Amino acid sequence: IDEYLIDCYLITAENMGIDATLIFNKSDIEHDADKLHNMADYYRSLGYSVIETSVETGIGIDTLTEQLKGNTNIFVGQSGVGKSSLIQLLLPDQDIQVGALSAATGLGSHTTTTTILYHFPNGGDLVDSPGVREFSIWRYNEIELRQGFKEFLVKSEACKFNNCRHLTEPNCAVKAAIDCGEIAPWRLRHYKKMLTEAAENELLP
Repeated sequence: IDEYLIDCYLITAENMGIDATLIFNKSDIEHDADKLHNMADYYRSLGYSVIETSVETGIGIDTLTEQLKGNTNIFVGQSGVGKSSLIQLLLPDQDIQVGALSAATGLGSHTTTTTILYHFPNGGDLVDSPGVREFSIWRYNEIELRQGFKEFLVKSEACKFNNCRHLTEPNCAVKAAIDCGEIAPWRLRHYKKMLTEAAENELLP
């Protein structure tokens, strides 16, 4: 599971005003199960819709179907996470290419090479985008990045400085919340990495 990629997508969704639903597919794989469930619970606590699915067992498919109905949806994610397999299950009449993991790298092959629009028979559309290995958010400035971390916005109201960057400032409520386990440490790491990317692209002062 690429937590950083997930947060990059969420930053984009928050800044574009898009309702994001996290789909944790292949939830039946035992060696990822604990990590997956913990992440799912954390994002739920932030108010995101989270669906754990499995094409093999059918877990979560009915919930996902209901979520997609009547909406315009887009699937984005890494290669090999099972987007095409999910679409094939949701739209069994469609001819959808499903790929296997690369024997050399263990990573998914790019079975979807173009963006495709599907129509659900009961209403709603689904855009399937090509799988990615990286997704850059360098276009966002510091304020826009902070906007994408919901829990930072809530805690930052108690920071000593109203323009606190949550880096080295004293009496930072965000860092205090991480120390006491209220905010996941990886969220701050991702935020700092995003700041670095933005600075390298001269979007920060």
